[in-house]
Amino acid sequence: MAVYKSRNKWRAEVSINGKRIATKGGFNRKIDALRWHEDTIFKYRSQKEVLAEKIYNMRDLISKFHELHLPYIKTSTKDRYLLDIEKRIVPFFCSINLNKIDGILLEHFKSSIVSKMSPKSVNNCLHVLRLLLNKAIKWKMLERNPYDLDSLKIQKISSKVGWWDEKTYIRKFLQEAKLRSRYYPAFLLALETGMRLGEIVGLSKQDIDFERGRIHVKRQWSDKYKEYGSCKNGLERWVDFNPKGELAKTLKEAVLMSGHQEIIFLTSRGNRVNNRALAGPCFKHIVRKAKVPDIRFHDMRHTFASWYMIEIDEIWALKSILGHSDIRTTQRYAHHSLSRKRRSLEIFSRVSPHESHTRDIVNS
Repeated sequence: MAVYKSRNKWRAEVSINGKRIATKGGFNRKIDALRWHEDTIFKYRSQKEVLAEKIYNMRDLISKFHELHLPYIKTSTKDRYLLDIEKRIVPFFCSINLNKIDGILLEHFKSSIVSKMSPKSVNNCLHVLRLLLNKAIKWKMLERNPYDLDSLKIQKISSKVGWWDEKTYIRKFLQEAKLRSRYYPAFLLALETGMRLGEIVGLSKQDIDFERGRIHVKRQWSDKYKEYGSCKNGLERWVDFNPKGELAKTLKEAVLMSGHQEIIFLTSRGNRVNNRALAGPCFKHIVRKAKVPDIRFHDMRHTFASWYMIEIDEIWALKSILGHSDIRTTQRYAHHSLSRKRRSLEIFSRVSPHESHTRDIVNS
């Protein structure tokens, strides 16, 4: 029954083709419930008629997305969205009508990108696709989402990160970098502070306080736009270093050698070093010459964080140093601290007069 009384109040339910699409209770009068019922049916049918007037395709949706959504998000996020849209989503869906997109088609799309991309990139791409379809519903270009958002599962990302797990690798790399590369100070900075590539390239002379042994990390350099941008998550931070250590000495020399009033890391021609060049050919050449395990430039940040937890074991301090917005991101390095504690217990168990008792603790 469309309108009925329940607990001394009138209630109305709207069903179309046997499917309930809306319900509302709490009406004092039956006439009010009937009016709401009729209005809801009218709105639903009007919406159906509007949807039927034009059938939108993926290109229509993306055009609307450019107009209504992209202008109001961060440049870095916008670039990532556009990469997925132009390189993956558009080639697959082309001019397919939105009302023809179903779960099977979406699973085919997912299969087409899984083998070509890292799990993180797959997750990002599926996120953009879900966002597009949700916007289509909001903008009345699609009656409903063609699939349950949770049904298109994203890829699981391993919590393991690349890093040099032996100090000898770090020493060998730095020795080669000092002999062979003008960018030795940049590599040492990455390994001793965990700063990101863009933050290192964008570091200016004025950001370093040699007296206090502090670096103000407040921006990063973008090769694509040839301009400074905010740090990741918009978080500025201070990073400490030993004012009398190797890093301080090396940075002072780099500042004095640089002929620019602001930029520290310059090419032989006096230009700002390119992010990709520093992290690519320059870094890979030193890795090969040092004969150490092959890692990415960004993995030097992971190397710093992993050894910080092994040696210092202060996860909240590490969060601040790395500029993480969420402690859960920093916790990926926590297992290094736990491993060290376990080894300490194992050593203690071999010298403790209560050996059997301690072994029970270790094995628990």
